[in-house]
Amino acid sequence: MQVGLQDLTHAFKIHLGISTVSAVGQAEEELEKRHEDLLKLLAAHPEISSSESSSVGTLSIFNARRVADGPSSVESFAMLPASPKIFHGRGSELQQMMDLLSREAPRIVILGPGGMGKTSLALAVLHSDTASKYVHRHFVACHSSPGYSELISSIAFHVGVDQGPGLARKIVQHFSRSEASFLVLDNFETPWEAVDGRAEVEELLSLLADVPNLAILVTIRGAERPGKVKWTRPCPLPLAPLSSAAALQTFRDISDSPDNDTTVRKLLDLTGGLPLAVSLIASVAAHEGCDAALERWETESIRLLSDGFDKTSSLEISITLSLSGPRMDLEAQKLLSILSMLPDGLSDTDLVQSTLPISGILRCKTTLLSTSLAHTDHGHRLKVLAPIREYVYSIYPPSSEIKLAIRQYFHEILELWDESRKIPSLAFNSQISANLGNLYRLFSDAMQMDYSDMLANLRSTLHFNNFCRHMSSRVGIPLSSKIVDYQEDPIFATYLIAHLRTLQSGGGDAAEAHIQLGHRYFESSGALERARWHNTLGHHYLLQTDYVRARQYRESALSLASISDGPTQPQWQALLGISLILAQQGDSQSGKAYAKQSHQCAISLGDIYGASRAIAQEAAHCLSLGDFREAAALCAEARELFRACGLEGGMADIKVQIYQAEIHVLRTQYLDARAINESILASDSRSLFRDAFTHLNLALIDIAIDGAPETIHLNVNIAREYFSSLNLTIGSYICDIASGDLHLRDGNPADARRLFTAALPVLTRKLDEGAMSCLERLADLWNGMHNIDDTFHWAGIFLASAQKAKNRLAIMKAIRCLGDVLAALNDEETALQLFEVALKGFSSVGVHAWAASSMVRISGILEKRGSKSGLVSLERAVELLREARPLFERSSQVKQIGLVDSKLAALIQ
Repeated sequence: MQVGLQDLTHAFKIHLGISTVSAVGQAEEELEKRHEDLLKLLAAHPEISSSESSSVGTLSIFNARRVADGPSSVESFAMLPASPKIFHGRGSELQQMMDLLSREAPRIVILGPGGMGKTSLALAVLHSDTASKYVHRHFVACHSSPGYSELISSIAFHVGVDQGPGLARKIVQHFSRSEASFLVLDNFETPWEAVDGRAEVEELLSLLADVPNLAILVTIRGAERPGKVKWTRPCPLPLAPLSSAAALQTFRDISDSPDNDTTVRKLLDLTGGLPLAVSLIASVAAHEGCDAALERWETESIRLLSDGFDKTSSLEISITLSLSGPRMDLEAQKLLSILSMLPDGLSDTDLVQSTLPISGILRCKTTLLSTSLAHTDHGHRLKVLAPIREYVYSIYPPSSEIKLAIRQYFHEILELWDESRKIPSLAFNSQISANLGNLYRLFSDAMQMDYSDMLANLRSTLHFNNFCRHMSSRVGIPLSSKIVDYQEDPIFATYLIAHLRTLQSGGGDAAEAHIQLGHRYFESSGALERARWHNTLGHHYLLQTDYVRARQYRESALSLASISDGPTQPQWQALLGISLILAQQGDSQSGKAYAKQSHQCAISLGDIYGASRAIAQEAAHCLSLGDFREAAALCAEARELFRACGLEGGMADIKVQIYQAEIHVLRTQYLDARAINESILASDSRSLFRDAFTHLNLALIDIAIDGAPETIHLNVNIAREYFSSLNLTIGSYICDIASGDLHLRDGNPADARRLFTAALPVLTRKLDEGAMSCLERLADLWNGMHNIDDTFHWAGIFLASAQKAKNRLAIMKAIRCLGDVLAALNDEETALQLFEVALKGFSSVGVHAWAASSMVRISGILEKRGSKSGLVSLERAVELLREARPLFERSSQVKQIGLVDSKLAALIQ
């Protein structure tokens, strides 16, 4: 083994083609260190390097007697390795292999990084029904065959050919004379990568490929196929990481952990979908538990997955084999080192424009791709999988020179973004969004170190945090304590404003001390700077629900900003801030007026971002006022602006999407609402708080359309889990509304009543919308939770609460609920009048299901009248039912459609 590695080192040096003495010396040092690392790993596990034969490490797949006695020409095959018992997420790849294998004498190659499951896929193919047509099947592990001679010796051993001169010819003759055979050459890169023997290895493979009754399947670590062979088309693409679902299923099969465990998801994120990493970390979790496994990763990192004795059970050995290959060189290693710090990878534009001190950087990219140490994603960005990143960063961290170069590149991009915020640039926003993970890693590192470009790092970190606040749910980076050294620089004012936002989750001594520091700093500043500070204070106190002080500071900011000639940015921000306060106080009519003023001010400034924010806030007020059509139009306008300036998918845009989903729910357009909520969950922007409500909304929507119970329960449970993680106790009561609805659907009105009445007082104090939802259910006679008198009582409370809140839609719902009670008391005349009023209200705002249900109720009363007084009432009853049907269809009310059809059939007879 050691001799082979020395030969490999020599070949590697030739491959580098280094011309200068100093470069040769540096390369030798790197190569020696790299191979020393590999030898240490092998020395630590003598069981994989102690054999003197060329078949080291393959004893586990051989018949023990044949190893002792030597190969026999009579006994023509070794025992095959077992087929993989846990094998998820490779269905399409396996099917492609089956299709290729069904052809005559196929030549198939499986490519991919180490640990990607190439061997498992090859074994699944080897044991498939399609492969059973081959009389002889052979599996040859090539990872212990560093050159041509070892390769032919190993193949001969497996197929039962006697050792001796002309071995390649004997092997070819053996297969030519045998019945149909299937030969798998696993880890073929080991003999093939050796530069001085590559021609011989390719020639041997070419000779085997000429045998007409021999099927060949080769697995190679990397993305290159050997030459001299006409591979069966279409050639499979290199294996990709497992999907989230497949990784989860693999993890569960090994560890038996629940699939909705947030710790499981965190562990799987660490694997990058690499099958070997998934299996190894699941094995740790199976023995120690998921929480313990996560704690060990935080302290041990990649070492957690490196306790095995070979490439199939140690991620460290698997990656080191790739790093030690002849195709790697020093410059490619430099590129790999900086990529180990960049989870988002780099685009070709980034590679070229960042001017990294790496010679032939695009050639280095090709090297990393060919060895599969890196890959390109769907956006053509060069990336390294998470486990490989962790390992490379631990042994080859990027140099200070390379880190400085990449930071300088991103300094420029963030500065340009900040300067263009009034008219956001699609290019800048897209470029920063694509590099959020990179920026977080780079500047988190910069804030912990005392680099020479500290001021630039502070400025870029503030820009990054500001971008995240508007565009992403990613948490910002804590600033270095070095910021206090720059109080004479304008950056300190930006810091004071930005840092207060990080203290907005609560008041307390820290926030108050910071506010006093800000007061002292800004007291000598100009009017516009003080207006910026007062706007920040207004937002801070709004989050503390101190609406009096919030309004005072917003009004002060508005006054200070108005001193200047013409509109200013602090002015539109103050107007928008007042609109937000009025929204919280339930005065949407006044809030809408302030939002309009903010919009006009932003337009005068040419501030597209400010204009879109103001439009979105105006839409929220229209939504509260029950003007759904105007709200929908404003949401569409705001989203169009976000889209035009590259803000699509940001926090503000997602907020508008939430408004759109709410409009659809209120109008009972449930499938449209569901699609938006699913889109929000699928977005790259994550927020546990928002996701909790999104899952709950999906559950409520599915209940309304009689969806699958298991999906509903799953979404409710996820919402509860998220609320619990946030220590948001009110979240449990909000989830109880969905649980109560499930009880109603399952015919358990008593259990539903218990949940609604328990949640009502809590939600009345903390969430008007939630309280109104409880009252809506308690006041509905058809839910069967109360007798007529108690229902009448709840309907009265519902109506009074809706009127107090000036909630137009809730008022209409309460009127219809009162109509149900009066109809049950046989006061059909009054009930009819109430249903007519409700129908008119629901129709005016386009609430389909409620309008349709009012029509059904009116039709029922007219049907009774028609049976007594003539055809006019009956004709009107039929007409209403026919009008109700498409409205129920629009709101996906299948049961109600069936009810209408039955009534129509009975009336038309």
